[in-house]
Amino acid sequence: MRRSDIKRRPLSDTVLERLEPETVEYRENDCGGLYFRVKPSGVKSWTFRFKKPSG
Repeated sequence: MRRSDIKRRPLSDTVLERLEPETVEYRENDCGGLYFRVKPSGVKSWTFRFKKPSG
């Protein structure tokens, strides 16, 4: 599945499983600062991005 085919958020297990690697690393926003990362090698992982209240 190409990332342009994603229709809904939050991402479902089947969508995550079917995401294909591209020539560069990319991430898909799930919700609330949670991202799903896909590397060109096919490795998939979760990333949580946040900002401290102090900046």
